[in-house]
Amino acid sequence: APVSYLDNASGKKRYKWTMSNKNQTKSLNDSLSESHGKDIQEFTLTKKAQLYNEPKEPKTVRVDFKYDNSEISYEPGYQLSIFPRNPDETVDYLKSRMNNNPPSDKLVTLQVEN
Repeated sequence: APVSYLDNASGKKRYKWTMSNKNQTKSLNDSLSESHGKDIQEFTLTKKAQLYNEPKEPKTVRVDFKYDNSEISYEPGYQLSIFPRNPDETVDYLKSRMNNNPPSDKLVTLQVEN
C-alpha cells in the first residue's frame, strides 16, 4: 500500500497547469466562498478527538475551535464543512516531484490526466 496520497499520485499520471485569467486580488476565503457557494470563515482548530471507534461506521469527531468573528453563531449539532490548508512543506514536496511548475504568485489549476 502507498505510504501517502502524494506517493500514490506521483507515478504514471500526466498533469498540466492551467493559468487563470481571473483577477488574483481575492483572498483564499473569498475564492473558496465563490467556488463552493458558501460563506467561508476562518477558524483555528484547538482540539480534535474521535468520539468512538466502531468498525464499519463513519468516524464521529469532536472539534474545538476559536474564531474572532462575533457575527457567527455556531451551536452544537450544526453541520460544519472544513477546508484544511495544505502545509507549505506538503506543497513544496508535491512541487518538487513535478516539472514546469508555474510561478508561486499566479492563480493556477492543476489538471490530472489518466
